[in-house]
Amino acid sequence: MTPKLTIALRERTPFEALDLGLRLTQTAKLLWLGWVLFSVLVGLLFWALLPSEQLWLGLIVLWWLKPLYDRFLLHGLSKQVSEQPLTLIQWFNALPKLLISSNLLAALTWKRFSLVRSYVQSLWQLEGLTGKAARKRRTLLTNQFNRHAVLLTLSLFLAQIAIFLSCYGLLLLFDPTEATTEHIRNVFAGYVDREEEYWHHLLDYSFWLVAIILIEPFYVAAGFTLYLNRRVQLEAWDIEQALRAMAQRLSQKAHHLALGVLCTFTLFIITLPTPNYAAESPAEPLAEEHLPANQAKQQITTILDEHELQTRTVYRWVAKEKDKEKGKNSSNAKLSDQIITSLAQLLEGSLWLFIAIGLILAFIYREALLKLLRPYQAKKTTPPPPATLFGLDLSAESLPKDIPAAAQAAWQQGHYREALSLLYRSALHQLTHQQQLQIQAHHTEGDVLVLAQPHSSKPQLEYLTLLTRYWQQTAYGHINPAPEVLTQLLNAHQQAEAV
Repeated sequence: MTPKLTIALRERTPFEALDLGLRLTQTAKLLWLGWVLFSVLVGLLFWALLPSEQLWLGLIVLWWLKPLYDRFLLHGLSKQVSEQPLTLIQWFNALPKLLISSNLLAALTWKRFSLVRSYVQSLWQLEGLTGKAARKRRTLLTNQFNRHAVLLTLSLFLAQIAIFLSCYGLLLLFDPTEATTEHIRNVFAGYVDREEEYWHHLLDYSFWLVAIILIEPFYVAAGFTLYLNRRVQLEAWDIEQALRAMAQRLSQKAHHLALGVLCTFTLFIITLPTPNYAAESPAEPLAEEHLPANQAKQQITTILDEHELQTRTVYRWVAKEKDKEKGKNSSNAKLSDQIITSLAQLLEGSLWLFIAIGLILAFIYREALLKLLRPYQAKKTTPPPPATLFGLDLSAESLPKDIPAAAQAAWQQGHYREALSLLYRSALHQLTHQQQLQIQAHHTEGDVLVLAQPHSSKPQLEYLTLLTRYWQQTAYGHINPAPEVLTQLLNAHQQAEAV
């Protein structure tokens, strides 16, 4: 039996059905309140569980758990559409049942990449179908509107990415210090310290969560109304709703109408005269004229050709009857086919799951895998460290024994470029000769920072970043540094040497 709905059901075009879902979310204040609360709680949970170095994994986790969000949203949306009162407490109390009885495990594994997820989700959650019945029902539903469901998934995913990038655009517009612009340049240049990298991942995580919050209700609602439109086509829900409304209107007057009919019938029986059957002559219920057979047949054909009595012929494919011997083995063959099909689907789902887990693990431990591959790729003789880089002499003979003292003496004489050159040459000498860092002639100062990042501690990387910045300003920009710059660099150098 069809539940009572708050929307006017009728057969619509697919795009009208999608637009109805988008319009439905605009009037659902409780839906947005519960959804924002739920999504923020999930976001805070994974933010607290994930380590700061792996916070970028939160973007993948939030995206992967979308089937869970969809079930939470569809539960609240279906209650709203069917005029069943729902509070936030009842909504959140329904979560354990949604986790168990809505086929969530399959949706998070081998069905995760389905492009018609919101369209067929109601099969498992609202209709409660499983197994063969669910597969048949899904085939029946996707015979129509399948491409519209795929278009809905792709378009709203692109809209989600657009919102994610727009958040960064707004941040750039409302930042008068241009610190965000400088941070983005450092990200693309490749030298960002770990503290800035954490805040960058936190911004990504927050903006991605905002994009999911804004898009997911529209996705679920549009898929749900597309599903309702297909049910209208298959089961004539609109006619049933109209008859239900008519019955409700008539039931309000049923008592008075029944009483009036009873009184009228009683009066009619009392005042009805007694018939005299003996005085009546039998009358034959036939026409006065009997038509010939040809004319009667022609008249019957004319009546059958009327618009109200028109018929149509429907052709369909019917399987030929099988032999009796084949019929005896049909049940065993069907059972074996079902077992083979189930095993094939299980193996296919497991394969996709292993591939997805392998890709995720390979991305997480990419640095370790690259380190394992480097010995096999680097069996050739290691080239000697370069004697010069950027026109600077890196030989040990060209460097004084006490580099900080020599740099301080040159600084006091006003030779700022010479002092910074001593410190920068010393840093390059340590990278190429002691840490065996392969720096080529085509590399730039920014490339050196990227190459040194995996092999340096945090104080060493901070010192090299600070020294590179002042060296570029002095050597290429011809900008004399402030007097306190040398003290800052020597303190950073001392901390780097202490590691």
